[in-house]
Amino acid sequence: MKMKTGIRDLLVLFVFTSVLLLVPARSSDGPLRGHPWFHLDPFVLLTFASRGCLPPLLLVIGGVLTLMLTRRSPGTFCRNLCPLGAAQRCANRVSSATPSSPRNLKSMRLALFVILVLGTVFGTLSPMVFDPISITARGLQGFSVFLLSGGTTGTLWSFIPLVLIVLAASSVPSIWCRGGCPLGVVFSIQQDIGNKGRASSRSCDEEDEGLNPGRRWILIGGGALLFSGLHTRFGAAAGTPDRESPSACLRPPGVKNENSFLKACIRCGQCSTACPTGTITPSGLEDGVFGLLAPKVDFERSYCEPGCRECQKVCPTSALQMQTPEQRRTSRIGLAILGEQGCLRETGRSCRQCEAVCPFNAIYIGPVGGSGMPLIDRELCIGCGLCEFYCPGRDSNGRRAITVQPISDGGSWWDY
Repeated sequence: MKMKTGIRDLLVLFVFTSVLLLVPARSSDGPLRGHPWFHLDPFVLLTFASRGCLPPLLLVIGGVLTLMLTRRSPGTFCRNLCPLGAAQRCANRVSSATPSSPRNLKSMRLALFVILVLGTVFGTLSPMVFDPISITARGLQGFSVFLLSGGTTGTLWSFIPLVLIVLAASSVPSIWCRGGCPLGVVFSIQQDIGNKGRASSRSCDEEDEGLNPGRRWILIGGGALLFSGLHTRFGAAAGTPDRESPSACLRPPGVKNENSFLKACIRCGQCSTACPTGTITPSGLEDGVFGLLAPKVDFERSYCEPGCRECQKVCPTSALQMQTPEQRRTSRIGLAILGEQGCLRETGRSCRQCEAVCPFNAIYIGPVGGSGMPLIDRELCIGCGLCEFYCPGRDSNGRRAITVQPISDGGSWWDY
């Protein structure tokens, strides 16, 4: 029986990772975009509801189908489809340490639940940061990027949580399932409602002593979710970024409004691995806790290929709006700005690198007798980052002489 369960866990991890890392397998111009596991994740539906908006239809169908199939047995999803649960069980099997079972796991679960509810209500934290499928997807993708490119701080944000959970599970069986998984709580609440408050005979993990949160927390969680959705829908949440303010980070193409983007983004990290130039990376705390792990564009790493739509093709929630090739080529990410210092032309050198690499002829050198410095046509520049990536000049702080800065277009692709 244990061998059969082990083979099942390895199969779950193999299929999930294969689809995750093979970009063509999850790249599509149609409505079914991204990893299919996210289309079966009911926690995505609750995240959208907490933000006062409706998810894409396929996410609704998949999430509701999962809830229906797990109504009587929450473990159906957790034991047969959840990659993080499978990774924890595999880690525990190969570990030589004596398994332990701390008594404070319920307190840990309750603390994370309170943090999640408060963060959702006040708009300061995305619930998907704690989703087990997102944690696994971000971790595996971040680790692959780390190995292939040498790693950056951005990729470390992605896979360190997965590593810590798996290491902890080697000593404490299924520690995340039993001590913090919000998706498991959702399944247990569903079963609790179906059992009319009676204790569950089996929880989301076979080895768990029970995830039943009780009716009190069902009411508290449901009330908080309703309040958060209504509050966000009809009045901006306290910590939510201003609709008209640009982000501190550059976002991938397809984002017209920062607030709308952060609501719809589930922090799955699929755009990062789909990006052929490797310029998309998860953000840290530079844009606040609400923007944690949302994708950003880093032109120190590379540039954004004009006309490329790979990140949009794998986004399961359309946080990155799908554009036509013509729209994508003129889609503005930011605006190139020449800094006050660092340009080599200030020292008399005849550098024309930014002008040479600009595919839109948006940069030209000032006329003889004038400043002789690069000039930028705001109407033509779309912020592709080629000028920044190839700029050889640096200012006193180590920044390139020409950089792409975030802008605010206003408007929104989604009707909030």
